[in-house]
Amino acid sequence: MWSHHETIFSTKTKQLTVKRISPLLSWGILLLLALVWGSSFILIKRGLDAFNPFELGALRMVIAGLCLLPFGFSYFKHVPARAWKPLLLVGLLGNGLPAFLFPLAEQVIGSASTGILNTLTPIFVLVLGVLYFGLPFSGGKLVGVVLGLLGSVLLIVLGEGHISLGEHVLYSAYALLGCIGYAISSNITKAHLNEVNSIAISAFSIISMAIPYLIYLLFVLSKEPIFLRPHALASLGYISILAVLGTVFALILFTVWFNSPTRCLPLR
Repeated sequence: MWSHHETIFSTKTKQLTVKRISPLLSWGILLLLALVWGSSFILIKRGLDAFNPFELGALRMVIAGLCLLPFGFSYFKHVPARAWKPLLLVGLLGNGLPAFLFPLAEQVIGSASTGILNTLTPIFVLVLGVLYFGLPFSGGKLVGVVLGLLGSVLLIVLGEGHISLGEHVLYSAYALLGCIGYAISSNITKAHLNEVNSIAISAFSIISMAIPYLIYLLFVLSKEPIFLRPHALASLGYISILAVLGTVFALILFTVWFNSPTRCLPLR
């Protein structure tokens, strides 16, 4: 693993200016992320009407990759080779694996239960960040995690019989693995890519995963015309919304928010 103090992005490769995010804007971004991510699990459920979890994940990554492709090339040339390793890990753990882990979970446990499990992500972020990435611990972070955990417990209690996480342990574990992937990815970004432009991180991590998923999709299409299945077009529409809002838009917002109070922006 890399040293916490290693510099990944040289400011000589592209002139950068650091802009501070106000607390109000930071909270606004967090609220917007909560709304987008909350709706993502509903969209995943709709996507499963016609596609299996791996096809859904592949479509999501390929569509997201196509959306970011125009931006990717303008930023890739400014990312030094030594940053590729952490960026690839961010792509794999934060996008590639969760893209099918959460749909695997939602085959059985439902979007509400998956959403509740996803609220555990900040706990994993805090624990892994402190124990394995040497990131600073603060009382404010602990309060935030405790509030999030209490919110999860409240949702479970209010859900009564409609939300039952313990009945399908394996499928709940898929969602938890996705949460852990998000947490590790977030900590890698914070510890080793803090000076890399947020769009560059998003573009590199998603496009790097879109390529193998595209190969997988082409293989699947050579065996079966999956877009001719019943409800395929409707499911593809839901997955497209998921890719644009739940992946591209949300990932850029999250990268900016997670690296607050400062972020790096290119000077035009």
